[in-house]
Formats: sequence, structure tokens, C-alpha cells
Amino acid sequence: MAEPSRAASQPAEVVALFVTAAQDVLHQELGSFPSANAPTMADGPYRAHAITALVGVVGDLRGALVLGLAESTATALAAQLLSTPPEEAAALAPSGIAELANVIAGHACTALAHAGLTVDISPPTLILGAGSQVTTVHTARQRVELTTPWGPIELQLALSALPSSSPRTERSVP
Repeated sequence: MAEPSRAASQPAEVVALFVTAAQDVLHQELGSFPSANAPTMADGPYRAHAITALVGVVGDLRGALVLGLAESTATALAAQLLSTPPEEAAALAPSGIAELANVIAGHACTALAHAGLTVDISPPTLILGAGSQVTTVHTARQRVELTTPWGPIELQLALSALPSSSPRTERSVP
């Protein structure tokens, strides 16, 4: 797959990098390569799944990666990751999904850096409980469903490019 260039970063190319990152991370961590449907535009506010992780993206691209799963899928994934029975993994499932979203975003950002984009991620935020609404004001969302043996995972991306004339805010890390 061709990587996007800094000058011609098209949304489809960026979405493809995030989907590939998700597939690669899930394959590395779980030993199974998930299939992915074609990206579609998401309408209206995002409705949270039982377990939803959000990872902010800043830099040349701004927005968020959103990973949503049913509780049963999250528990099954955690059980697979930890090699423990689902009843033991259930309590750790939310933090495991947050870390999974973090690793996926990190892998995607590395691919974007190789393509010449400067991006960074925020620590993941968890939304627990289905039905909460999250809006990405003025930023369209692309939706991709990843199919795994443990259940579906919804990946949504709400990203926009930073206009080249906009100054970047530099931040220092203590």
C-alpha cells in the first residue's frame, strides 16, 4: 500500500494506515488477522458501545481514534490476551481495550511519521456503558468494522488536516 505524502495526504490513505495498524496490532497481540469492511461515513453523533476507548491525535492531523466493542467482545479479547478464563479477564477488559486503542494509534502514528506527517497521541480515555453520545463537531467520521473470532470491533476516525498556514502549538514535556 502506498503511504500518503505530506503534500497529498488524502483521508482515504490516512484511514487505510489506521486500519492496517489495527489489523497488524490485533494480529500481533491475538494471533488472528481481522478482516475489515470498506470505510463508510458515520452520520450523527457517535453512540458509545459498552466499552469505548478514545485516543486523541494532534499535530499535522487533529482529531480522534475511537474503538468500540460489546462487553462480551472486550472480555473475550482480554481473556485471549491474558490467557485466562473470561470470568477472570472481565475486570481487566476496559483497561486492556484502552491500551489496545493506544497501541493501534501509536502504530498508525509511526506509519504517518514515515509518510512525513508529524502527529502525536494523547493517553486513551474510556467511556463505559453503551449509548452515550459523543460528537466530533465539524469533523467527519469514517467507520470501519473489524471482524475477529471474538466479535466485531468498531473503529472510527474523526481526523482533519491542520491547514498549512496554521501555526503548530509546540508543547514541552517535563
